[in-house]
Amino acid sequence: EVHQDPLTHPIMHKVPQRQSLSKKPWGEDISHGSLFPSLNVNNWKCNKPQIEQWLKSLKEVTTSDSFWLDKGDIFSISPSEVIQTMFQSLSVTPGETPLHFFNNSEASKAFDLEFKATVLNALPAKVLLEEVVGKGTSNSHPLKMQFLVCPPNFNFKLHSHPNLELIIPLIGGLWEKYLSGATLHPSLLARKSPLSVPDEEDKLYIPPSGREIAEVKESLNALLAVKVASLGSKGKFIDRSFEEGQVLYNEVGSIHQSYTKDQGSLLLVLWSGIHADLDCDCCTGIAGNENLFLPS
Repeated sequence: EVHQDPLTHPIMHKVPQRQSLSKKPWGEDISHGSLFPSLNVNNWKCNKPQIEQWLKSLKEVTTSDSFWLDKGDIFSISPSEVIQTMFQSLSVTPGETPLHFFNNSEASKAFDLEFKATVLNALPAKVLLEEVVGKGTSNSHPLKMQFLVCPPNFNFKLHSHPNLELIIPLIGGLWEKYLSGATLHPSLLARKSPLSVPDEEDKLYIPPSGREIAEVKESLNALLAVKVASLGSKGKFIDRSFEEGQVLYNEVGSIHQSYTKDQGSLLLVLWSGIHADLDCDCCTGIAGNENLFLPS
C-alpha cells in the first residue's frame, strides 16, 4: 500500500477504503463519518465571516451555476477556478465587488491538489475510470460540480442516490441519518432515456436542461413510490456528522436524510442534481428510524 502526501504527488495519494457500507455496517460509536483525509479549510478562511452571515440569512436551499463533466475532464480542470466561477453566481454580496473564495493563488493551487486527491481516494477505481472519466456520468446520469447551499435548520427528504455523490462542506457542517446495511439496486435508479449526443467531438453528451432534470427526478420519485412501498427491516439508521473540509461519499443506491443546524452549510457537490425521494412510511420497520424526519 502506498501512502503519499497529496501535496507532493496527488496521483499516487491513495488510502485504503473500508468495504462497501452496504456489506459492512459501521458501529454505533460513529460520530464523524468521513473515511478520507480532510481538505485544508484555511485555504478559504479570508471571507468566511461574510459567507457565514449570508448563510444564516437564507430561508431556502439555493444552488450555483453548474459545471458539467460533459468532457470527462475532472482531472484536467482547475477545481478552484470552477469553484470561483460557481461561487460568483451565488451573489453572496449583491451590488458589491464579488468575493474571492480562496485566500490567494497559493491556496487555490493547494486546493486543486487536495480535491483531485480526494476524487482519487473516494471514488472506486472502476467507477472513476469507466464512468466519471470515460463517460462523465454515474449509473447513466450525467455528473456536474455545483454549490448546494442549505439554510440553517434545514432537512432534506429521505432519499436514495441514483448516481454517486461526493459532498464536501466548505463552510458549515452537515449531519445525516444514514441507512447502513441496505441500498437500492442501481438498475432501479438508472436513467430511462439516453442523453442527447453532441456534434462536438470533444464532448460526451449535451448537458440536460433544468426541465429535463426535473422530469427525470419526477419520474424516479413516481417509480419508487410504486416499487418501494417498504424498505423492510434490513439495516439500521446511524447518525453521522461532517465538519468543514471533511469528505462524504455516497454510493449509488445509498439511502439517508441529511440536514443542517444553526449555521447552514455551503456544500461543494459532485452529483447529477437529482435525489430520488422516498416516502417516510417505507422505513418504519428499520431500527434507528425514530425522529428520522424531525432531526434536532
